[in-house]
Amino acid sequence: MGGIAGIVHFRGEPPDRDQVHQLSTGVAHRGPNDKVFHYAPPAALAQRIFSVQQSGNRPPFENERFVALLDGTADGDKIINDWAKSGPSCLADHTGGFALAIWDKVDHVLWLARDPCGTRPVFFARDGHKIAISSCMRSLLGLPWVSREIAKENLAEYLSFRYTHAPRTLLRDIQAAPPGHVVRIDSAGIRMERWWHPTWWAPGQPVPDFPQIVDRVDTALRRSVERRIRASQPLGLLLSGGLDSAAILHHATS
Repeated sequence: MGGIAGIVHFRGEPPDRDQVHQLSTGVAHRGPNDKVFHYAPPAALAQRIFSVQQSGNRPPFENERFVALLDGTADGDKIINDWAKSGPSCLADHTGGFALAIWDKVDHVLWLARDPCGTRPVFFARDGHKIAISSCMRSLLGLPWVSREIAKENLAEYLSFRYTHAPRTLLRDIQAAPPGHVVRIDSAGIRMERWWHPTWWAPGQPVPDFPQIVDRVDTALRRSVERRIRASQPLGLLLSGGLDSAAILHHATS
């Protein structure tokens, strides 16, 4: 769908409109086709839209209680309706990559969530009773209350893995929602919970024959490709010359 951003002031003055527009501009490259704003203090939310389809559901996704921002391929209308019924547990019923922000207008709770693989990011920064979210860290650095100071305690991790594992980042004031987790933010604080649990092969179970393994992997790859080529506009595929991209091309053209 496109980049997401927003500011919530759980106490005190309403969010600054200019700061929200600044955050939105900072994620414009993730959604160059359109933009949507939702300003209803204490929350101010922005959604950038990257449209590969001429039709289909478009933000804002809102009902009488919730407002949802979506960066990804999931169905925004379905997510917000399912969330109203069963909360974060509904995420298990949605496929595809996504980063999600849901504002509860009644209980004043902000929820962030990411798909199991973390294909799309969402970052957040807190200062007292203010919280800002964005698909990009750089846009958060434009806020006067977000420091550019390096989180020195995370440098060893970065130098070891060339990566800092969420919720940690290399910046002191900025955190990232971890893949397969939901982040609950309200006036009392921040709480993270895992919503996705991988299914591991149980010890002692018989290993499938090689042809069965090949068939399962091929079926999963085909379904994954099919979900990503449902668009009314032309799509392209960049080939590396390796086996992975060749297999994707095979299913995309078959």
